[in-house]
Amino acid sequence: MTTALVAGLAAGYGIAIPVGAVAILIIGTASRPGFRGGAAGGLRPAPRRLEPPPLVDYGYEGAVLLMLPIYPPGHLPAGGTAEFQAIVKRLICSNICVPEQQRVVLALPLQDDPSKNDSRWQALFDHTRDQLPRRMPSGWGATVLSKPGRFILSVKAGTHEKGATFFPLKPLQIKNAAPQPVALDNGRIQLALEKSDELIKPLRFLEGVLVMGDGKAVAIKAPVISPGSSEKSMRERRRSQ
Repeated sequence: MTTALVAGLAAGYGIAIPVGAVAILIIGTASRPGFRGGAAGGLRPAPRRLEPPPLVDYGYEGAVLLMLPIYPPGHLPAGGTAEFQAIVKRLICSNICVPEQQRVVLALPLQDDPSKNDSRWQALFDHTRDQLPRRMPSGWGATVLSKPGRFILSVKAGTHEKGATFFPLKPLQIKNAAPQPVALDNGRIQLALEKSDELIKPLRFLEGVLVMGDGKAVAIKAPVISPGSSEKSMRERRRSQ
C-alpha cells in the first residue's frame, strides 16, 4: 500500500484492514521549493464502514489513493528531477497497537515531452476518480434538525435511492460506530445520526459525504436547525451553504 500511496502523491490518511491487523496510515508530504499543492486533504474517494470487531469506524480497505494535485512553477527547465518526500506513520493493531514510521522518496524526471501514464497505477487512478464525491446536484436540498442526543439529516434527492450512509467531514460530531437508521420516502432520504459525546458547541453546518446504496457519493453541507428556530434564520443558513 505504501508504494501505491507514494506513487499517487498521497495526502491525508487512509485505513487498511489486512488479515489479522489494522493499519492506520498518516502521511505528511513535502516537495522541492516552488511546487504548490492542491486543496488541503487532497481528493479523497468515498469511504466505507469498517467493522472488524471490536473496532467500528470508516475508511478504506486494500490499495487506496488519496490524491493531491501538484502544480509546478512556471518555466521549469527540463533535465534533472523533482523529488517528493513523505513521512508515513503507521499504527499496526491486533491485540495491541505498535506505532511505526518510515520516510519514503519519489523522484520524477523533468522533461518537455508529456510523460506516459504508468500502466501499473492507471486502473487505480481511474477507479479512485470514479469514487470521488460529486457536488450536490441541482434541485437537491439538505437540512439537519438538532434534537437531544441526535441529528436528523434530511435530503431531498428527487430520485428513489436504495439506501444511504453519512460520513462526517470532521471528527467528534457524530458517533461513527453508531447505527444510522434510514427512512426512504418518495425521493426523500432521512438519517438519524447519534451525536458524539465529545460534541460541546452547537453546529451551524454538518458537512460530509452521503454514500447511496448503489455506491455513488455526494458531498453534503447542510444547515443545522434547532427546534423553534425562526424562519428567517433558516433562510439565512440555506443561502450561506
